[in-house]
Amino acid sequence: MTGLVKKLLIGASVVVGASTMGAIPTYAASLTGIQFNTDDIEVFYADDPITALTDDNPLSNVELGASTEDPLANVGFSGMLGGKEVKVETVTAADWAIFGDQWLTDFTAAYSELGGLATTIGNGIMSMGATRFGDPNVGGFTFDESTGEYQLDLIGHYNVLNAPYLQVPEYASMVSMLNLMLGGNPLQVSEIAKVTIDGVENYAYSFSATDTGFVAPDGSSHSGLYSWTFQGEPVQSVPEPSTMLGLMAVGGLATLSRRKSRNKA
Repeated sequence: MTGLVKKLLIGASVVVGASTMGAIPTYAASLTGIQFNTDDIEVFYADDPITALTDDNPLSNVELGASTEDPLANVGFSGMLGGKEVKVETVTAADWAIFGDQWLTDFTAAYSELGGLATTIGNGIMSMGATRFGDPNVGGFTFDESTGEYQLDLIGHYNVLNAPYLQVPEYASMVSMLNLMLGGNPLQVSEIAKVTIDGVENYAYSFSATDTGFVAPDGSSHSGLYSWTFQGEPVQSVPEPSTMLGLMAVGGLATLSRRKSRNKA
């Protein structure tokens, strides 16, 4: 084996080894160019709304339509994410007329153990509509460039049955009955956000929460993190320089080997 061939082999093995030692990283893109179409917002656990939406703190969030909790128009923010224009907004009674049937189907499926009562509870939540569930607390909105997945995080109650508006005498028997039927498990229902990605409207919600490890002074708010995902298109990655060098080295070695074989023929 010639000295040149040895160098090519060593160089290729070192470069390829360096490229394959670690897993391919996941690149999460954050919102840019954020603009709010309202000043009716409230910021929690951050100095400003932009920071709340783009930092690494899963608890920091922005409540949309914070003052009235009864939005008559879609209010929120727009920006760029994953190379697409996106909007995240409150939902109104008009929106419930569009997605309400699907939401109720999803709710009853998530809580099949409630039987026929699930429809009753679901209709009760829908009657609250924009008032209680249409002014989302948005924790963040990201895009995974490697998978093409968008993820919207919503901050809410880990267990809706602990929400302050249910801690009144008129709901006491219902809460007690639901606790019994759920076997002590939480009733998890996120608020809903209207999400537009590249002109396509979606309604973001979830019935599964992660405990944030935090409880607001009211004893329930901000205790649950709900995530909604939407599948977009991955960003085509460009090979890293080290990978390109390795391929060039292997290619050079193959060319040299072919030449050597022909010379022997």
